[in-house]
Amino acid sequence: SVVSKGNSATTVMISGHIDTLGLIITTITDDGFLHFMRNSGEDKKVIPGQRFEIILDSGATIPAVCMKKAIHLETSKERDTVEKVEDMVLSIGAHDKKAAEALGIRTGLLCVYKMGNEILEFGPEKDLICSESLDDKIGVYITAEVMRRLRNIPGNIKVLGAATTQEETGLRGA
Repeated sequence: SVVSKGNSATTVMISGHIDTLGLIITTITDDGFLHFMRNSGEDKKVIPGQRFEIILDSGATIPAVCMKKAIHLETSKERDTVEKVEDMVLSIGAHDKKAAEALGIRTGLLCVYKMGNEILEFGPEKDLICSESLDDKIGVYITAEVMRRLRNIPGNIKVLGAATTQEETGLRGA
């Protein structure tokens, strides 16, 4: 989305991105687990154990958790290496492929990290925050706030405030 103030051929744009990291379902196994590929630049070291939401065609979401081989089943070499994405799966609690499909799961669906409603205030002064997708949130907030505060635009400039997408998928929207 874009907001415009002023009218001139000389244009300045400020922007923040509104997309987030995600996965794409690539396979549903016979036992109901979901293989996936990364759709963005997340660090594969932090994927195991994360909670996700799978976005169904209807717009509804299904909760999922990323699993990897249990540590007690790993060799000592495996414990010292980063898990390959193709060795991880998402679990939605389905007992088989048919049950997963009955929930609306199919290949090609997008998954996003489960977002929380809490912004943690921490540090000695309680003035630091910790939140998922913070670069997205802060960038869009700053863009919106700058556009809100702009009052008198010089006649020789136009200012666009944009919320862009595809930054997480190759910096195309950055």
